[in-house]
Order: sequence, then C-alpha cells, then structure tokens
Amino acid sequence: MNNTQDINAISSTQTWIDVKTDEGMFSTEKAVFIKLFNGNEVSFFAYRGLLKEEHGKWFLKVTKVKTNHKSQLVLLPIETFETSTRWAEVPK
Repeated sequence: MNNTQDINAISSTQTWIDVKTDEGMFSTEKAVFIKLFNGNEVSFFAYRGLLKEEHGKWFLKVTKVKTNHKSQLVLLPIETFETSTRWAEVPK
C-alpha cells in the first residue's frame, strides 16, 4: 500500500484520553501532559474547551486513528513541545 492508501484505509473517530493538567499561561488554557505508550511524557498548552474533568480526572479530546489491543494512535489537537508533532501512540 502507498501512503495515500494507508491514510484512506484508516478510519478516525473522536475520543477522550486520560491526561494530567496544570495551570496554563492564560485563563483560557491548561498545560497538558500525556504519557505515551513507550513511557515517555509529552506536553503542550491546550484550550480549556478541548478538556473535560470527571471525578477529579482530566481528559483531552483527540482523533483516534488506529487501535490495537495495547495502544492507540491518536492525532492531538496541538503539536507537543517534545516531539513537534500531533501524532501520539498512547496506551489503550
């Protein structure tokens, strides 16, 4: 398969992933920290409208692109500081 076929073969849906947060630079944002599947952590600032809190836990709205039994490939709303990309593999 070429790259165009790979992209077309993948279905995407919106989902929420577990994140840690802290105060952002502005009142309309939060600092977001995501633990990747490989154990590394990435971070970025996100608009508060992309986050929700339930029972003291924070979740970020992302696009789920591909999933397997252990992890999922997601497209983040913002590039991370550490990797300069919106793509992230996170635990399922």
